[in-house]
Amino acid sequence: SLGILSVIGDSERNIREITEERSRETHEKAAPFRRFSYDRIPLDDPSTYRMFRAGAAVGTFQFESAAQMNLAVLLEPEHFEDLVASVALIRPGPIRGNVVSRFVACRNGWARADVLHPALRETLAKTYGCIVFQEQVNDVVAVMTGCTEAEADKFRKSLTRRAKLDSMDDAREEFVRKAMARHPDLDHERAHALFDQIEGWSGYGFTEGHAASFALTGYRTGYLSVHHTAPYFAGMMNHQPMGYYTTNTLAGEARRRGVRILPVDINSSQDKSFAPDSASIRLGLRIVAELR
Repeated sequence: SLGILSVIGDSERNIREITEERSRETHEKAAPFRRFSYDRIPLDDPSTYRMFRAGAAVGTFQFESAAQMNLAVLLEPEHFEDLVASVALIRPGPIRGNVVSRFVACRNGWARADVLHPALRETLAKTYGCIVFQEQVNDVVAVMTGCTEAEADKFRKSLTRRAKLDSMDDAREEFVRKAMARHPDLDHERAHALFDQIEGWSGYGFTEGHAASFALTGYRTGYLSVHHTAPYFAGMMNHQPMGYYTTNTLAGEARRRGVRILPVDINSSQDKSFAPDSASIRLGLRIVAELR
């Protein structure tokens, strides 16, 4: 997570250098020069979402894994909230709870969203009846069994220990019994269906805030990879190993996107790889093996 901040810093400086040089060359005086700012990247850029939907997020923070790119092709994200859900879904909790395929089906209208009980409408409606975020586990347990938030959090944390001790059936029996006692209209099948999702959280998952913060960085780096490809991929090359892909793979991806890869040159290269213009990357001396 910290490494991507260095990539962003390098990319932002390189983009500003290119933009300022272009401004000087064209003698633009019609409007005051506005420096590029990572923090002002718009969150509704169609080209960035198109890249995610194509499963082409190589080099993008949090979205470059095979699992995330496959999910993006199925989920077809159109809004920032879709990316937040994507980050949270590819975690052990939702995966073990068999939530991912159900969320995708309901999100795309292939299946009917079902919150399983009216009392959970406020908690689960926005995620189509699926427990996607960690705080939703606590909310479901508290609402269905009548315990406090603190007790619900303790119950959630106990799932990991119960899984190791092979005593998950005891937790299931406790939840189902208390939920059906508190809600007489809850049938046995739906009570167990709820716990099927809860049980998956014996593995870890993300809170919504955690997922949103990662999704924001992921989206913005995706924007950089689409609109400032050369500076961004140069920045990625400077901070390897990081993520899933080697420098060679990143160079190949940049080339696939139309960027010229200029070789190491004793007269032109710097320590780091950099983009001398918006359409090319000059490889840095640091990528030469054993050169210090």
